[in-house]
Order: sequence, then structure tokens, then C-alpha cells
Amino acid sequence: MKIFSIGKVGAAALLAALIAQSSPCMELSVGAKLGLNASGVIGDTSNAMVPRIGVNACAFASEWLTESFGLQEEIGLGFRGENWKNPDSLYPLANTYPNNFTYLEIPVLAKWKFYKHDMIRPVLYGGPDFAFPIISESVYLNGNTTDMISKTQPFDLGLCAGLSVDIKHGNAIIPIDIRYIWGATPFLKDPDYTLAMHHSVFSISAGFGWILDFVKKSEY
Repeated sequence: MKIFSIGKVGAAALLAALIAQSSPCMELSVGAKLGLNASGVIGDTSNAMVPRIGVNACAFASEWLTESFGLQEEIGLGFRGENWKNPDSLYPLANTYPNNFTYLEIPVLAKWKFYKHDMIRPVLYGGPDFAFPIISESVYLNGNTTDMISKTQPFDLGLCAGLSVDIKHGNAIIPIDIRYIWGATPFLKDPDYTLAMHHSVFSISAGFGWILDFVKKSEY
């Protein structure tokens, strides 16, 4: 039931984004991206955490409202997690176990193109990242898995900033993207960790997009 509720929220957000994009714009493109996350924790307990690598994937819709300013909305799945190590152990690497989190992520980004070129478009962007947990679990050394979804906040607000280089050829666009997401809210309900546990995610991705001719009004 939780996944269906999250799906409804994501569908509502995507619908709102599409409605927003119905306003006049110079160019509208849609596409998908796939990449990797390097995720960890910031806060008082971060000295006991080791970052982990995971996958991210999303669909995006992007519109340029002027020659240099635009918006981009995304909806997709992102892995977040870390390896917890026991600092009191004589063999800390042997006493390391992963915490796994998978979120439905909906970033809403403002972007600025600071250099105009026919084929290569460097873009700075930033905005909120709305995240809803789908999977939250800890895996112990004996292989047992503990479901942590009941101890995970149902909503995580992140602040996202990054750089994208869009390579354009005809109506096709290949975005190459690097970003950082700082968790502005604690992601666990446990009061012992509330002040300490915030997500910290570095992400790199690449994808493919297509400019929709019926809204394309000018080159930029």
C-alpha cells in the first residue's frame, strides 16, 4: 500500500510539472538518464559510516523559458546508503554492514545556461529534491535483513545543485550531469539519531533526450 501511495504522489507531481510546461516556452525536451550515486551520511555519527555506491535512474522534462533560463523536472529512483562500521571492534572492516535506502525522487530544478553554443550547452542548476522512501533496510554480518521503513521518515527534503553539459545534435540531446544532494531533513524517526543523520549524495549520470518540435520556437 505504501508503494501505491508513493506512486500517487509521484504521478501528481509529474502531472503538475506537465501542466506547468503547457505555458509558452522556447523549447521543451523529454528524456531519461541513468547513473551512479556515491552516498553517505553527514552529522555526529558520520565518522562511523563509509559511503556506498548505487544506481540512479530518472525520466525528465526540461523547458527553456528564455535563452538562458529554464526549468527541469525529474521523477525516478535513487539509491542512498552507507556502510556502518563498529569503531570499537579490533577488525572494523570485518564488522561493517550496509544500510540500504531506495527513494522515489522528484527534483524540481531551475537552470541557467551561461554559455551559448550550437552543440554544447553548459548549464548550472539547483532546487529542491523531494524524496519518498520505498526500501529502507539494514543487512547484518550473518546475512539477516532488518526492515527499517517504520523508522524512516516518510519524506526527505534535499537541496540539489549541479552542472550539466548538454550535447545537442539536431533534435537529440545527450545530457551529462554531475550533482550534489544535501539532506536538509533527518531521515530517521529514532530520536537518538534525529539531529545527526542526514543524507549526502554525489551523483553522476548521462542520458538521452529529444526536443519536441511542436513547442520548439527558436534556437538558443
